[in-house]
Amino acid sequence: RWFSNRRRQRKLSDAEFDKVMAKRKRDGNRRQAMLKTGSDEQRQGVVDDLLSGDIDIGRQACGIFESYVVRAALKHGTPEQRHQLVDAVLNIGPRGSELRGIVAHKFGRHVVRSAWVHASRAQRRQMLDTILPRVQSFAQEQVGRFDLTHFLEHCPDDDDESYRALVGAITPHADDLVCHRHGNHVLRTILELGRCLDAAQGIVDSVIHSTEIVDLADDGYCSHVVRAALQHSTVAQREAIVEKLTPHMATWGSHEIGSHA
Repeated sequence: RWFSNRRRQRKLSDAEFDKVMAKRKRDGNRRQAMLKTGSDEQRQGVVDDLLSGDIDIGRQACGIFESYVVRAALKHGTPEQRHQLVDAVLNIGPRGSELRGIVAHKFGRHVVRSAWVHASRAQRRQMLDTILPRVQSFAQEQVGRFDLTHFLEHCPDDDDESYRALVGAITPHADDLVCHRHGNHVLRTILELGRCLDAAQGIVDSVIHSTEIVDLADDGYCSHVVRAALQHSTVAQREAIVEKLTPHMATWGSHEIGSHA
């Protein structure tokens, strides 16, 4: 969007615009190659350029070509360089307020995913300040569901605090998400990961108390949540689910989805 605005302001012709875009692509490919195969000095040069360039890191994170450079720097840079880049992504704008825009941007969200993988525990907690208030809307979007799944799957084993914070923010919305096409996938991920399940018992309870539990068990997407709830629940919860499903088992043929639950 920022580049489109600049194009309008500068009144670029189609030929001029294509020329600028081709240059950006060449620059992006060159910098990615330097990050992958260059020396430590060359890598540091690219990172310094990202951090001190004419275009701030927030805009680069949302650029069609520049976002790949930022992601490559996070992947191939040294631990210190990665820390610098994550800090830059977190602290753009007043109090990092622009991070909300990057998380929702089609290119920027990939940078946020990469930053999550390489962030320190303190940086991850800072990212959660932006992510947690939006978990319900994330879970109800196809791309947002991939974001949440990524955050859950790539939360380090030694950072249960961040993982529990994510699960704790998602669980209150379980009643709405369990029947949602994309939201149920997020719930299934939490159960199937089998981590900190004491924090996820509210998800199993939402399956048990759902008035549509039979429909859930017979749905191509939601049946996975029911199966995960059966596998990762307490004895009492498992018995409650079986009790609700048993009267309907005779009506499910071996070929039907519900029979797999």
